[in-house]
Amino acid sequence: METTGRVLTAVVLAIALLNTAGAAANRIAAGSRHSVVLDEDGGLLAWGDGRMGQLGNGQFANADRPVAVAGPDGEGRLAGVVAVSAGMYHTLAICEDGSVWAWGNNTFGQLGNGSWGHLEHSALPVQVVGPGGEGHLKDVVAISAGWDHSVALLNDGTVWAWGSRCHGQLGDGLRDSNRLSPHPVHVLGLDGRGMLSGVKALACGAHHTVALREDGTLLAWGGNHDGQLGSGRLGAAGPQHGTWPAPVVGPDGNGALDSVSAVAAGYYHTVALRQDGSVWTWGYNGTGQLGHGTRESVGDSRDLCLATPAQMIGGRQGGKHLAGIVAVAAGYENTYALDSEGRVWACGWNVYGGLGMGTGPIRAYSRARMQPVSKLVEGDFEPIAGRTGIAAGAYHALAAGAEGEFSAWGHNGFGQLGDGTRQDREAAVRVAAIAPDFVPGPATGPRGQAPPSPAVKPHFSEPDPEGEGVFNVRKGGAIGDGVQLDQYAIQAVIDAAHEVGGGIVLVPKGVYRTGTLHLKCGVRLHLAESAILLGSTNRDHYEPRAMIVAEDAEGIAITGIGTIDGSGQFCPNRGWRHNIIRMNNCTGVTVEGIATNNAGSWTQHYIRCKNLTLRNIRLNSIRPGRNNDGLDFTGCEDVLIEGCTVVSDDDCIVIKSTRAEHVNRNIRAVNNVVYAFASGFKLGTETRGVFENIVCDNLHVYGGTTLGLYSVDGPAMRGVRVSNVYAESSRCAFGVRLGARLRESYFGEGEQRVPGSMENVELRDLDIRMADRPWREVLLEHGIENAEMAHQLRVRPVVTSFISGLPGHPIRNVLLENVRIVRPGGYDEEQVLDEVSERPTAYPAAGMFGELPAWGIYLRHAQNVSLRKLRLELSSPDARPPLLSENLAEDDLVIENLSVQEVPQ
Repeated sequence: METTGRVLTAVVLAIALLNTAGAAANRIAAGSRHSVVLDEDGGLLAWGDGRMGQLGNGQFANADRPVAVAGPDGEGRLAGVVAVSAGMYHTLAICEDGSVWAWGNNTFGQLGNGSWGHLEHSALPVQVVGPGGEGHLKDVVAISAGWDHSVALLNDGTVWAWGSRCHGQLGDGLRDSNRLSPHPVHVLGLDGRGMLSGVKALACGAHHTVALREDGTLLAWGGNHDGQLGSGRLGAAGPQHGTWPAPVVGPDGNGALDSVSAVAAGYYHTVALRQDGSVWTWGYNGTGQLGHGTRESVGDSRDLCLATPAQMIGGRQGGKHLAGIVAVAAGYENTYALDSEGRVWACGWNVYGGLGMGTGPIRAYSRARMQPVSKLVEGDFEPIAGRTGIAAGAYHALAAGAEGEFSAWGHNGFGQLGDGTRQDREAAVRVAAIAPDFVPGPATGPRGQAPPSPAVKPHFSEPDPEGEGVFNVRKGGAIGDGVQLDQYAIQAVIDAAHEVGGGIVLVPKGVYRTGTLHLKCGVRLHLAESAILLGSTNRDHYEPRAMIVAEDAEGIAITGIGTIDGSGQFCPNRGWRHNIIRMNNCTGVTVEGIATNNAGSWTQHYIRCKNLTLRNIRLNSIRPGRNNDGLDFTGCEDVLIEGCTVVSDDDCIVIKSTRAEHVNRNIRAVNNVVYAFASGFKLGTETRGVFENIVCDNLHVYGGTTLGLYSVDGPAMRGVRVSNVYAESSRCAFGVRLGARLRESYFGEGEQRVPGSMENVELRDLDIRMADRPWREVLLEHGIENAEMAHQLRVRPVVTSFISGLPGHPIRNVLLENVRIVRPGGYDEEQVLDEVSERPTAYPAAGMFGELPAWGIYLRHAQNVSLRKLRLELSSPDARPPLLSENLAEDDLVIENLSVQEVPQ
């Protein structure tokens, strides 16, 4: 195929979906973060995330433009391919002889070659073996790849599956206790006996499977927490909790959904196309991906779910049902539809521009009804006709054109759009030509390092595995292979250590899959080097919703240099989410040395804890939209946060209070480095109890609002001292706010809801450089792991720092000393505001007042404010003054040694 000098082309014969095999062979597919197409020569081209080998080109590396999928020996190309399907991190292909080939992630045996495990990934195609591991699977006519399982349809109408069965998604009647099958097993019939037959198409979601029968009805099995099986109820559905097929019910919950012509399965939702061109959806709807015009619960609900099919509506104003659809696709939390005129419609989550709206920097998270994609090809503002196929990845979409050209839009941190860049796109771009000699480099190489926090010598000692008082989880029955559920074995060892008065629970090298572990008095959980506690992707394994939980415990610790990984990718962006560490009412707590990554929500949360030390923690939670703060403290006293590195898509170090008795007192954060999409160091926004004697010293902040000091729910906040702060790519240097949100739920019966007070605030030795930069760019610059997942389109503009109380409730005794702020300008005289709203009940945050009438610092409703050695620098013209105060008496503001450097207008 001639490709040099033109866009990639291919013959597209059928629709390919994220996890769907249609009645005809799939020729275009989008995995979680990679894309695959079948070209006119019967070979495959792939691009995007390749770090688990899912591109099939022999390398464990990303590619931002197409590369050829190699043959099984690494020579030439995999030839004679007739269908392809892309799962979360693996890829499947059918060849013309009916054989199935697979490559990529094989942790749970989803490649079907008889092996499994973290060391068994393959960057080259391997052939799927036959049942029982004998011979090879043959006579396959359709395939579908899920997160960690795979299914195949044979020409006799029977269905075979392999990989993980943790939710019953293999349909063979087994779940959890028999974790996986690395070779095909047959899917059972409706009564749990015999073999499923009469199937013509398949679709795999994250943990569920759907089959389209020849009579136009659907069967589904596997996970059903969000109603994605369409059984009419949430949770357990059908015999054996969904471990074999059960019918998808009709819209009223009775009978069966019929006349279905195609089906697609998203992460936690399902989409069916009926023969009349209507589209029906069910499952999770937290970001509007069901397209019903709302993100609220409908019918039998839990966590914004729908357990029975409902018809999608279309149009920006809603009211009419979507019609004339010929193909559907389902992504992580998005849904796409292709109509008979070749137009693409979309709804759901839009954080990376995945809806293709072409609306500029993305400010809205979701669209709750199907809307036509307004810019399907960059530069065109009308829907493009002639589209022949649509595929949905986790956060990106891929469309095939009438003449075989491909275009893509959405998330591009891994190069999954194939345009030769890593830039997210809110409007589609064409996939680039294949470069015959192209060899992709590493996924992300270090591009400089952040100034490290000063080294802190570990205070813990490495335990002797055979020493007295050491309890090895391996000896307690834990396997550590990343597949077997080790939760109950580890918990039993923790319990045993506690029962003898305490001891060290040692987690040696290995990957230990677990849900909630309850840490108890006197127990120190120690993670050795290369030890990983890996979060289970089954919600039933979490009670409560956290991996490590402690309640009313004393003398507990988590130490070592191992990792706790929350597997946050399985959590939806709204609804069910989990912490990695949650401790409540504990005393004498140490957490040191460990890494806590990939949380589903706030990463570490400490509630009413005393004598708490967090030291040398490495924390990385940058999956967007999960409210995944780094370190959260609610009503804690005598706390030390030292030498930690925190990377968060939300706030990094946060001190909160939701009850009057939740007092935050004597808290020190020293020598920390944070990377923040929202705030680096923050008090609030929940601020009900007293905040007293809070110290932050020697802090490096990259991105976000550097400092947020907010008192809005009635507390007394006093004695806040921040010093030695260096910040780059800051959106806002600081916000100091006394407000009157006064959330009713934070007050007990009879408690008076009145504004609190804020006094004695010191900000010393601050050097803050502000910039409008994409969050992902900031992380890539410093070589942060998983930076590709971060926001790139959502560039929030820089805003002015402020100190603002309320009329009659001033902020008292504020000192700013030796403060430097460097920021871009950009406002002309016509844009300068004359009046700033008070907004007493508003959520406190940078930009809460809009752009302010000063470019450096804005002060209002304050008493006894001292500005000493203040240096304000402007890097581009701005018509506003550098400093402005309102409602301050003349003797309430003292300015000494103010230096202003402005760019001439």
